[in-house]
Amino acid sequence: MKFAPSSLALLLIAAGCSTARYSTEPGGPSVVLPAHFAEGKGEPRPAPRPSAAPPAAAPPPAASAEPAPDPDQPSPTPPAPSNLPDPTPLRQAEQVEYELELKDGKVSVVSVKAVKLPSPVVTPRRMGRYAIELGIGKELIERLRFDFPGTAADEPSLGAKKPLYAPLTMGERAIARIKLQVPQSLRVRRAVLVDRAQNAATELPWPLPEVAKAAAAPGAAKPAQP
Repeated sequence: MKFAPSSLALLLIAAGCSTARYSTEPGGPSVVLPAHFAEGKGEPRPAPRPSAAPPAAAPPPAASAEPAPDPDQPSPTPPAPSNLPDPTPLRQAEQVEYELELKDGKVSVVSVKAVKLPSPVVTPRRMGRYAIELGIGKELIERLRFDFPGTAADEPSLGAKKPLYAPLTMGERAIARIKLQVPQSLRVRRAVLVDRAQNAATELPWPLPEVAKAAAAPGAAKPAQP
């Protein structure tokens, strides 16, 4: 068997770069190249079987520090001055007396109590910077306007800074007290102290403990209505 010169050159290069060897076994000259083939039938690996153990439960959510709001309880809303006109004045002998104090331009409640007059009286109507408003929900039941002694002529200051030649105001320096009586109506659910100059409102104590007790007592006389 003869080989072309080019074929012999290729065989020599292949023999020098690999572990190939020239075989002298019977049957003629040949070139043996070592090769390795993977054994098996070429089938894909079986998928892993699922574990028989149950999946781990998710950790419970962390408890909130604040309790959930009760849907049955109405959310408290800040009081606001009523823009309704003065209602028809009530006429009653049962009254609630508030004693208020003006100090450093701020109003505070000194005392509050229930009183009963010898005869029914009508709530007076007057002008004033302040007012006590009685109501239920958005309904205005009664309004009593007033001013503290010596402060009716004051001009309210709406800004933090005053003009250089601003007039002297007694309400910011004086200490004044006043007693006011408003009807003790069983329909009232909220009493509010209103400052019209500042458009601010502060909730007052209502109802009074003795008023609620008297209203719940069997056979209690109802106050006269207009």
